[in-house]
Amino acid sequence: SEAEVSLQKTDILENAIIERHKTAISRNNLSRPLQSILGFDLLTKTTTYFDYGCGLGDDIKELQAHEYQASGWDPVHNASAKKQTADIVNLGFVINVIEDMQERIFVLKEAFSLSKKVLVVSALTKNGVDENKGSIFKDGLVTSRNTFQKYYEQEELKAFIECTLNESAIPV
Repeated sequence: SEAEVSLQKTDILENAIIERHKTAISRNNLSRPLQSILGFDLLTKTTTYFDYGCGLGDDIKELQAHEYQASGWDPVHNASAKKQTADIVNLGFVINVIEDMQERIFVLKEAFSLSKKVLVVSALTKNGVDENKGSIFKDGLVTSRNTFQKYYEQEELKAFIECTLNESAIPV
């Protein structure tokens, strides 16, 4: 039957070893969230910017090279950096790689507490994702690289942010 076929395509994992450090990527261009921040003229040379979960730090290096007040922290690639308040805090493609819901909530709340004016939250969406490529784990998938991905619907992400922070979120 079709149900049996789809179960054969996608394994369901009870336990998994997640390798979060593999989710950080090297960039030649600015990240999509940062492009949006700049595109909406939210970031100026006098605005402070903090990248929560900055990965390899390519966005930070590029901003600093152009004399922006930018810093970042990452639990793997920049753990010695200090988490700090900023006018704009970017939580770009972070919550979708956290497999534990309580930790996801904690990270969202902590990033929000660091933001003075704006918190930008970005996550991968289900749009165009083949959910048969990966093993089901909790509310997401474990990829072939042993990373976790939670793919959101736009309204689902908005609701998660609003319920967690008790604030209105504006989809961009």
